[in-house]
Amino acid sequence: MNSKNLTLVVCLLIVATIPLLAGVPSISIDIPAKPFDEASRGASLLVHARWCDPGFPNSVTGSAEGIVNGKHQTLQLRLIPTSQEGVYAVNQQWPSEGAWVLTITVNEHMAISSVVTLGKNGSATGASVQTLTRKATDADVAAALKTIL
Repeated sequence: MNSKNLTLVVCLLIVATIPLLAGVPSISIDIPAKPFDEASRGASLLVHARWCDPGFPNSVTGSAEGIVNGKHQTLQLRLIPTSQEGVYAVNQQWPSEGAWVLTITVNEHMAISSVVTLGKNGSATGASVQTLTRKATDADVAAALKTIL
């Protein structure tokens, strides 16, 4: 192998290894006991997202999926950045009728998700949270909805 090809192989290995060395993102969900800033006032949930690579453009997305009067509904969630880095407030944006599941996903070099099964009347009180080391699938949401229908 000539030096030009060897240099190319080494560069490709370095570029491929960087995401592995950077680690994985993390996510946690909690119900705020009291607001710590204006954005968290009245929030149903707080999303704590962490990235291992500060140079990577962070991406936190969320959706609410529910069954209301026998009909499936999907709503994109608005996640509001708070004064704390990586913490987002989620206000109730889904109806109180029906059964609702939220999915929150952090994308970096890989995806990690939380599936939040809401309690009665779409309330975060009594919610259960399942964290996945991958992006949540339709099957994950369907299984969570099945537990509350």
